[in-house]
Amino acid sequence: MVGRTRDGAFLAGRALALLRGASRAVVRSRTERELLDEICSLAVQTAGYRMAWIGYARDDARKSVEPVAHAGVNRGYLEAIEVTWGSEPSGRGPTGQAIRSRKPVTVASLVEDENFTPWRDAALERGYAASIAVPIETGEGVIGALNIYAAEVGAFSPEEVQLLGDLGRELAFGIQAVRTREARDRAVERVVESEARTRAIVEAIPDMMFRLDGTGTFLEFVPSKEFPPLVPPEEFLGRELGAVFPPQLSVAAKRDVASVLTTGTTRTREYELTIGGEVRSFEYQMARSGDNEVLAIVRDITERRRAEVERDRTGLFYQTLAEGAPVGVWHADPSGAGGFVNSKLAAIAGMPPEEARGDGWAKALHPDDRDHVHKTWTAYVEGRGDFHISYRFLQPDGSVRWVIGQASPAVAADGTVLGHIGTLTDITEAREREEELRATTGRLNAIIRSSPVAMVLVDTQENVRMWTPAAERMFGWTADEVIGKPIPIVHTERDGAAAEWLKQAWQGADTARIEVVPQRKDGSPFTASVSIGTVSGADGRVIGLLGIFEDVTARRAAERALRESEERLRNIVEHSTNMYYSHGPDHVLTYLSPQVENLLGFPPAEAMRRWT
Repeated sequence: MVGRTRDGAFLAGRALALLRGASRAVVRSRTERELLDEICSLAVQTAGYRMAWIGYARDDARKSVEPVAHAGVNRGYLEAIEVTWGSEPSGRGPTGQAIRSRKPVTVASLVEDENFTPWRDAALERGYAASIAVPIETGEGVIGALNIYAAEVGAFSPEEVQLLGDLGRELAFGIQAVRTREARDRAVERVVESEARTRAIVEAIPDMMFRLDGTGTFLEFVPSKEFPPLVPPEEFLGRELGAVFPPQLSVAAKRDVASVLTTGTTRTREYELTIGGEVRSFEYQMARSGDNEVLAIVRDITERRRAEVERDRTGLFYQTLAEGAPVGVWHADPSGAGGFVNSKLAAIAGMPPEEARGDGWAKALHPDDRDHVHKTWTAYVEGRGDFHISYRFLQPDGSVRWVIGQASPAVAADGTVLGHIGTLTDITEAREREEELRATTGRLNAIIRSSPVAMVLVDTQENVRMWTPAAERMFGWTADEVIGKPIPIVHTERDGAAAEWLKQAWQGADTARIEVVPQRKDGSPFTASVSIGTVSGADGRVIGLLGIFEDVTARRAAERALRESEERLRNIVEHSTNMYYSHGPDHVLTYLSPQVENLLGFPPAEAMRRWT
């Protein structure tokens, strides 16, 4: 419950005790958190305040005040309230005012102060009657406030306020001291770590290192773990470059020392030395390491130089190979940017080689294909697909060349993509042949579809591979019913001669046209004239038979009717008592019936000779 105000001497005394304890805490505390916790504890345990807390002002959008330490009767008070240092109601309390004004702010009665309205109920429930907020100001500015709650109304006398203001300054000093000490400790740790890393790097680096002064005298020498020095390590120290290195190299190295010290830039030089009877290649990098002092790192690059020579030789070999290739060849870097192109590719693109280099050849892409090629290439480089497409180049004369472009990544042993190698194959003539074949096939299909004769193609297993519309009409089966299945034609008169005829056809022999009497799907027979042609593969072997069927039922019926009519007429003429004759337009006799002999006494043949 809220208590009465105590006398000023008591109030000032407890503030003074708190200030003294805080001075000792500043000296004793090793960390900032330890200092803040002890100040809050002293305010409650030594000075007898109800509760104390320290909040840091955050530079966020809400201008919030974050509690970082507290002691005394809290019971969730700090978790339940919101305190800011802005101009809104949550920032008009003593804490926000103290931070903004940089002066202590007291509330003699939490019940009566209107600015304390947002927190009044929670404060009274915990027995808070009065409060003071003391700003904490370091060299960085006001970083927060110390908040103290008393159980008595009017608890903070002028003397007590002054002492608590001193406490705020003492606390700020302690915070600054701790932060300075912690920063110094961290700096020392970083220096120690840096020195340890430097020592580890020096010990791990396989290269030779040495320090030189401005005259080229060796101040320090670290031998290489991979190659022996020209002279023993102890003979380097205190000696000049000229006493260790050959004259030409020592003169060049001294010039580099002077240049590094004058300009501050790094110098790099490659050179050769004979060590143990073997010529080896080296490289040094020289950089300024102090006043009138340089550090040089020497690396054996013999293997690298040999690899470069081999690479150049191999590169020349592959370039010669690419130039002699019958297809376009190009190379791109890992990002997909173009580089080398051979002369064949330039010719396909229709431009000089110097214009085709890099990505220059892409300018000749057909406008309708550029977007497709670009998207496919981008997806390939990003690992989202393959690059194997056909597209066109537009030639200077307006003609078009078709190509197939494909690419593959050049991958190192560790999986690193070193670049991309691609080829362009000119397929213009093949495309033209395809178009011609397509047109021919189209014409042939039109002929087949419109032909009145049935055409049936079977493979070596006598399964149907082609069944034309005329075959559908002639036999009654649709193409869907017979394609891929054994031929459904059943012959009612398929004798041994017909079987031998088919056997000869399969053997590739020429066969004459024959007539058969097959059955339709509905079982009705008809007469068909059949001729067989062989279909050969690329190796000349027969791979199928093409049968051409003509329905001659009506024709054969007409022929039979004609023969029967002629026979009937002949019987009538021969058995008549009258003589019959016929002649042509020139009145020459063409026929005399047998009765002429009865009438004239001459056989028909002799009578025709006499009268002609």
